[in-house]
Amino acid sequence: MTVTELLPQLHSLSRDEKLKVIKFLVHDLETEELDSEDLVINESVFLSPQDWEKVTALIDNPSPLDSNLFAAVERYQQEVND
Repeated sequence: MTVTELLPQLHSLSRDEKLKVIKFLVHDLETEELDSEDLVINESVFLSPQDWEKVTALIDNPSPLDSNLFAAVERYQQEVND
């Protein structure tokens, strides 16, 4: 599973669970050896006012947890460890 496939499911997490996922990803990145070409420096994302409202609404009012997300994280961890 790619990050792009996982992102739509992240909106259902609580703020604390999202922070845990971010910490997991940061730790995973820190432990990997990366080429300097793999790093993107000063990349910005610009959102329209409507998109900004959608993002903040999803963060402030997350949907109930989805067991599919936890299954996806487990599959990802298995793929990484294999």
